Amino acid sequence: MNKWFIVFLIFFSSQAFASFSENSRRYLSPKDMFTLLNQKFPVLQDKQHLAKYHFPSDQVPLSCWGLGLRNGNSTGLVLPAIGAAATASPGTAFVRWWGSCVDQIVIKQFMALNLKANDEGLWKKFYAPEILDRYRDKGNVKEPFHRLTSVEWKDLPPNLKQVQIRFLIEELIGPNPVIADLGFAKGIDDLAATIQSIVPDDSNLKISHATQALITGVTLREEFITY
Repeated sequence: MNKWFIVFLIFFSSQAFASFSENSRRYLSPKDMFTLLNQKFPVLQDKQHLAKYHFPSDQVPLSCWGLGLRNGNSTGLVLPAIGAAATASPGTAFVRWWGSCVDQIVIKQFMALNLKANDEGLWKKFYAPEILDRYRDKGNVKEPFHRLTSVEWKDLPPNLKQVQIRFLIEELIGPNPVIADLGFAKGIDDLAATIQSIVPDDSNLKISHATQALITGVTLREEFITY
């Protein structure tokens, strides 16, 4: 099991006391979860990366971008027969489904990103402007940001590590007032400190791989699927 699954399982087991219906912890509906994933990860809008009836390793499986028999119960889909979700709260099945899908989506998104190496608009969704400016290869029109796949995270200045982490949090969850209002963290500084622990400052991971790990960590936070 991916270590992020375990972290997420522990986090959810201790805090997921609310039902999928609206209350003090308001979870997104299954439809809204998929809409949100589509907004944050453009790879889910690219049909060549989606698997409809089979699951080749280079495609995102249907259960991660569309409702069906494989994920209806675990996502909190309201069942017509009973007029309610199959389970009262996000349980182990949801954790496993969500963790597996997030992991696969992030991997496929960065595979797609490398295929669109000169699509600056796409790169801007996952890297802070300061990061892109620092590592831009102005003489390479086809692959202007290739250095992000070769420079190690430990070589990124501390202030830029913070910039990148805060950027990802704001992109995926929202600004400080939103984070504070959700109530899981005191604010963006508190959440950033937690997310920073995912990738040690002296990590040998390339910046691109470290960013994937950070995105996965942020997306697995309960803030991502509540409002």
